[in-house]
Amino acid sequence: TNEENVDETTPDGDTTYNSESTTSERDLFAMGDLSAPTASVYGVMVTTSARTEGTNSIKNTVRTNSTNYDGAVQALTAAYLMYSDVWQTNPYTLAALTVADVNAIEAGVKLEA
Repeated sequence: TNEENVDETTPDGDTTYNSESTTSERDLFAMGDLSAPTASVYGVMVTTSARTEGTNSIKNTVRTNSTNYDGAVQALTAAYLMYSDVWQTNPYTLAALTVADVNAIEAGVKLEA
């Protein structure tokens, strides 16, 4: 599955990867729950290790309450680089993030043109 290709602690480049050629296609993943039910949450960071063989861009994405929220457009290069976006509030409610919010979020990446 796609999740098995991107579950490394340290990215392994072209050893295991997901690829996409359809513009606006998203690859989203559920994450494990936070273990501290009363923790303070300061934000959610989505980081993608990516490269391109053409002239593509990506947007990191979070999904909550059945809605996708995209980060900034980030132009890819031929070399693997890390691309990050941070959500400091719940993008659906615009309120401070809670542990329950974070546990409900899916995170991933969207291919741009």
